[in-house]
Amino acid sequence: MRMIQADCRGRLTEQDTRFIVSVLGTGASNSVALESLLRDQTMRDLILDHPKLAHAVMEAPACMQVSPQLYFYLFVRRELRRRGVEEREVADYVAELLAEFTEIGRVSNPIPDRYFETDYLVDLLNAMQGSPAAERFRIQAHVGNYALFMTGLYPERIAFRQRYRGAPGFRYYERMGSAYFRAASDWPYAWELDVHGVYRTISERFHELRLALNVVADGLFFLGEPFINYDALAIAPTS
Repeated sequence: MRMIQADCRGRLTEQDTRFIVSVLGTGASNSVALESLLRDQTMRDLILDHPKLAHAVMEAPACMQVSPQLYFYLFVRRELRRRGVEEREVADYVAELLAEFTEIGRVSNPIPDRYFETDYLVDLLNAMQGSPAAERFRIQAHVGNYALFMTGLYPERIAFRQRYRGAPGFRYYERMGSAYFRAASDWPYAWELDVHGVYRTISERFHELRLALNVVADGLFFLGEPFINYDALAIAPTS
């Protein structure tokens, strides 16, 4: 199982290209030119920022024949830019995280050749005890990924546990996620994988990213519904 990296944009499928051309192309010659431009990294990044693409997947997501990576990238990039997070690599990494973690078992198992499954951060932290360096790095990165994924896409679950079971709330997950992304960024492995800068940015702006993903989650799962203030729900007094 590979480590999550910021490489969504470099792995567009043929279906992704057809989708982009269908949305932005205005004729045969224009479509051919567009396909050519998508092979250039700089031009591809500019094309993917076109507002029509994000609008298209938000208008009819069930009908979009695109890869999960492109689907999530368009959503995430749009919302992060609205919150002042302009680094494409960060949107790319978060999109890859969402695509990976929607696979069964991926969210709870950071070590591929070792049985491990958890639904709590404390279990991940305990797993680091006595682990070799490479595994400690993997688990630290996974703690950050796990915290961002759960608070971003499933905030109602965190809120429910806090309110009815006395479990840690959003501040705990944000502190843990930020701290472990920062810790993972200091490993040589992070430099080798070219995620050092991404980890640092996520660590520094974890709160904004979490709120952005709350909006993304509403768009994915509750189309047409208003954004829910899960922070308010989590701290609301019980009757």
